[in-house]
Amino acid sequence: MSYELFLVNGKPGSGKTTVATQLSQHTGAAHFSIGDRLRGISDGSIPSAYTHQLAEERSTLGAHEKVVFDPSLVFEEFVQGLPHDSLIIVDGYPRYIGERMRNFHRATEALSARVLGLCVIEVDDATALDRMRNRGRIVAGEAETEVVNQKRLEQYYSETEPAIDELAGLYAACIIDGNLTPEEIVATLA
Repeated sequence: MSYELFLVNGKPGSGKTTVATQLSQHTGAAHFSIGDRLRGISDGSIPSAYTHQLAEERSTLGAHEKVVFDPSLVFEEFVQGLPHDSLIIVDGYPRYIGERMRNFHRATEALSARVLGLCVIEVDDATALDRMRNRGRIVAGEAETEVVNQKRLEQYYSETEPAIDELAGLYAACIIDGNLTPEEIVATLA
């Protein structure tokens, strides 16, 4: 008995969460969004054993700064609440190389989870920036301004893209055009 994971990744604004949400609805899978989960734990809308620790750390950071907090802890907490043999669409995680990637692999092993594959949703920078600008999200207390969004793209290129490359070397991977509609992407993946 094990969990099965399907990873969805890409730039901020590429449509990861929209696609992962629709894919989980289409397949009946659970949906784990690291960004939504960390924001929800920080603001208290998602109960967690890590609420205080994460909220304290996030209160000292700007929107473009990454938390030191280990996301594998909330990933394990989420997965342990699901029945064994669950399919989980994992949105935007893991997104860093090094220790955090090792923690992801440790967590999947501890949970007896098997990664089925990786889908990378690709859009150009102008599209990603436009989408971030239009959603008007507040990240770590800061509006997604042009400066914040540009820093998020820089962080993607310096930290997330190498993590995606590492994952693509380990698991079956596909690249999907993020200019397709979410429905078209889900139909391609399902």
